[in-house]
Amino acid sequence: MDEMEIDYAFFCCDGVYNMGLEEAAECAGLVGAKHNIPYHMTTTTTGRQFDREIAEQFEVENRLIVEDGEEILIE
Repeated sequence: MDEMEIDYAFFCCDGVYNMGLEEAAECAGLVGAKHNIPYHMTTTTTGRQFDREIAEQFEVENRLIVEDGEEILIE
């Protein structure tokens, strides 16, 4: 499959109603984006959806972890 020439791809990885980490990583491999960003990594009811430890388990090439409240410049 040819790369889709995508710069940033976001992968929801809570594994409940969305992909889990393994499936999201497989999808990232198929998409071939320049930056692969995991999000919604927990199912907590506290509103906090980010967990750095889980984000680091998203083992893909070109992984970009964006912390809660962090902004990135997309050019």
